[in-house]
Amino acid sequence: FPHRRLIGRASQTHFSFPQTKTMSLLVVEEETRQYKKTLGHIKEHLQWLGETVSASDVSLPAPSASDLSTSACEARLNKIKALTGTLQGLVTDLHNHYEEREIARLTAENEELEKKISDAKQRLRTAETANGRLQVPLPSETATTTTTTTTAPAADEQQSKKQQKKDKKKAKKGGNAEGKKKGKNQPAPNVPADASSIDFRVGHILDASMHPDADSLYVETIDVGEEEPRTIISGLAKFVPIEEMKGRMVVICCNLKARKMRGIASHGMVMCAKKDDKIEPLAPPEGAVVGDLIEFEKFPRTETTANELKPKKKIFEQVQPDLFTNTDGVANYKGDPFAIKGKGVCTSTLTQAVVS
Repeated sequence: FPHRRLIGRASQTHFSFPQTKTMSLLVVEEETRQYKKTLGHIKEHLQWLGETVSASDVSLPAPSASDLSTSACEARLNKIKALTGTLQGLVTDLHNHYEEREIARLTAENEELEKKISDAKQRLRTAETANGRLQVPLPSETATTTTTTTTAPAADEQQSKKQQKKDKKKAKKGGNAEGKKKGKNQPAPNVPADASSIDFRVGHILDASMHPDADSLYVETIDVGEEEPRTIISGLAKFVPIEEMKGRMVVICCNLKARKMRGIASHGMVMCAKKDDKIEPLAPPEGAVVGDLIEFEKFPRTETTANELKPKKKIFEQVQPDLFTNTDGVANYKGDPFAIKGKGVCTSTLTQAVVS
């Protein structure tokens, strides 16, 4: 910055006077000239910062030809030194103010750019999902802002090839081997990686409380139509007030394997719509009751739908990228709505949002 060079000039200004009983008026005038030169440098810097100096703050009385005593000259030189120090301090203060102002401006610009980038990414993901493009979520982005953590799935084709290789190895070791019982080691049938494998049901939140070890998590007691209510952990503490959680009707993914979240086991997931910095639980249709099954016309439930999903197969991770709300806020899988027979569809106020 130019201010450093200017302050250096001011600090190098040296004032001296002869150690005699009298002093020439010419010497005093020379010292005054040096002061005015230094003042000019400092005023230049203040103008660069958009500031001005009051004439009364830096004015220097003209030397008196009638008073050339040593004490008068010393007083005048001391006045020059004091004024120079005042100006140097003013320049330093203004520089600090300028840096703070610039830092605040650049920080605000960065935050605005980050928000625009995030909005653009979200719109792109929503548009691609609506057109059937497979989305691969990043594992580092879903730890606290979604109701559960997911890992990035492989593409359908790669997953199918890996599964085929595993099936072949199991078949070689299975019932075709001599001396073994028929079918003893044959592989289990493949679970389809679509919405027919996910057990979505209507749940009722009986109670909700803060997680003792996490500010962003709720511990919820949810009735899904079973003998005992389930304990489910949701990362909604920063998005939905706890009063709005209690007594709420929600959509639950019921066949995920239980997993511990900060020391407490979670037995399911509250399905939510997420858009930008907002997250909202999906709402079942009016008239829905606890335990109602969510169905998809193009992907009907099967006898294995309620079976617990095996984490290694990553079935849910392959289904989730195709879950979203449409322009009417209706939750769907590949355009097929979350529906309850005879009652309606599940919705959210967040349109064209990711569902997870």
